[in-house]
Amino acid sequence: TSGKALFDGKDLLSLPMNQMTNIWGQEIAMVFQDPMTSLNPVVKIGRQVSEHVRKHLSLSRREARELAVQLLKSVRIPEAEVAYSSFPHELSGGMRQRVSIAIALACGPQLLFADEPTTALDVTVQHQILNLLGLQQSERDMAMVLVTHDLGVVAGRTDEIIVMYAGKIVEQASTHQIFQNTSHPYTEALLRSIPKTDQPSHTRLAAIAGRPPNLITMPSGCSFSPRCPYAQERCFEEEPPLTVTKEGHATACWYQVGTEANRAAWDKNLAAGRPATLAVAEGQVIDEVPIDIGAGGA
Repeated sequence: TSGKALFDGKDLLSLPMNQMTNIWGQEIAMVFQDPMTSLNPVVKIGRQVSEHVRKHLSLSRREARELAVQLLKSVRIPEAEVAYSSFPHELSGGMRQRVSIAIALACGPQLLFADEPTTALDVTVQHQILNLLGLQQSERDMAMVLVTHDLGVVAGRTDEIIVMYAGKIVEQASTHQIFQNTSHPYTEALLRSIPKTDQPSHTRLAAIAGRPPNLITMPSGCSFSPRCPYAQERCFEEEPPLTVTKEGHATACWYQVGTEANRAAWDKNLAAGRPATLAVAEGQVIDEVPIDIGAGGA
């Protein structure tokens, strides 16, 4: 891999460790998906929060304690004084995640990464955590990157969405464009897999045929082609470039959703009985997709 990771005009990949240490936790912070692994299970909550602020803000013990309690209150933890003296296992999953958010926000970062912050939480708590992140982002005027596999999580909570597959960007656009004018088949499949409240009971959930590629032995051409219902011979041979429209909608696909070429590819694959296409048309679930580029070749 190669490239740059630019933040505030600085290439983070080229900075020495002492400069990166000053950026971590202060200018850039992160909320991990599992607070039980990101929090120390044998250290009380208060100490974990106060040690973080003492390290970066050079506060006294008393000042750090006062700020830690204030931070716990700011993330809507009831009885913050009690939580301050508790161990992680004594709190619920939702409360532990709020503690992780408090630690991340302690030094007023400019950028917050939230990596699957609602994993293993029930639906009600997920909603509360996402609303809390949105509220903190707005109140603190900071940027936030929300990493998730669930596009329903980011609907209405983000300005822009970047869809990645096998480590590469396949679609990038405003949140409105992604939901209203989907261009990439993988994005379309992700949206199709979101359960709908108006679906009849016992409706089979939509699934993406096949499995993700082995990142060590990547296939030639488009990495999504073995699972794509529109894939043609060209898709298995040539990797599509990321093209950008005048509206700023970027897509890496030879047969973009909604185009005449896309509809023709669908009809051709359906007539040929291509498994990945039939799986979508008939609502089937296929773990392994046999590759037959001859049947749907173009």
